[in-house]
Amino acid sequence: MRVLVATTCTQGSRRSDFTLVFTTELVQLAPVCDRDGDDLDGPCGCRRAFVGIHSGRPVTTAAVAERDITPARYRSLLCHTIRTSRPSQAYSDTDIHRLAEKTATEIEQLAGGLPPGTVVERRGGDVLVRTWSPTAGRPREEPAPDRGEPRRDNGFVSIDFCSDDDIFPAWVSPHWRWNGFAVPAFTRSVAARVVDWTNRLHADDPDGAASASWDGKDILLVEAGGDDDGPIRISPDEHGRYHIGDGWTWTDQRCWICHAPAQPGEDDGFAVLLHEPGCPTTPADQWPLAAHTPR
Repeated sequence: MRVLVATTCTQGSRRSDFTLVFTTELVQLAPVCDRDGDDLDGPCGCRRAFVGIHSGRPVTTAAVAERDITPARYRSLLCHTIRTSRPSQAYSDTDIHRLAEKTATEIEQLAGGLPPGTVVERRGGDVLVRTWSPTAGRPREEPAPDRGEPRRDNGFVSIDFCSDDDIFPAWVSPHWRWNGFAVPAFTRSVAARVVDWTNRLHADDPDGAASASWDGKDILLVEAGGDDDGPIRISPDEHGRYHIGDGWTWTDQRCWICHAPAQPGEDDGFAVLLHEPGCPTTPADQWPLAAHTPR
């Protein structure tokens, strides 16, 4: 059946976007409280939020997806969610089944008329289409952790003195470090960005920054101060990735409080911080759905 699932696609299109759901799990519309009043972009966020059926976490973007689940199983999941997420409210079994049926019917009506990959947002009582993406709502293929093959980027890296524009998606090995720093491997397109960035730094500081150039598929890197042995030749590895600056102070992008890593979203263009539960990255009254009491 067609359902709504959490997605990172188009996250950031609105300044009030947020996501605390980091998988493509099933979502429903968040219950609404009185805290934001008529403000669709208020700090609680419930008037623009979906919530994960399993995690209970909120997100402002959802995608239509086909899932191998029957309507009966879907309603059973919703019943379980209601029982476990609202322990303070005395729901009878009749109330639980009635609410699950209402929620399921609502989602089926929303998702049933839209093609898979449709990304939607919630604006109060309306659910609006943002865009369509062939990958939205699809579980992403993760690299096999025991083999360490970089089939897709799994992190973002930067060097501390750089700006937000100098953050690059990369494969970062969970096992291989240099003096505690990350050793990233970049795709061809990202390697071109790193080369351009390196040369911009070199133009500003010829004695303090490396320079780089292309020689066919290889990169020729000249470290700061030059090298009597000539440039370092960086060839793509067996996965077509470039290990640039193996001895540079590349740093993983992480939450500065809970140290959870940033990972690419479904479209690989958006860094998602995988916060540990309860990470106080913002004041409590700015958390989406903070102090949330549904009406």
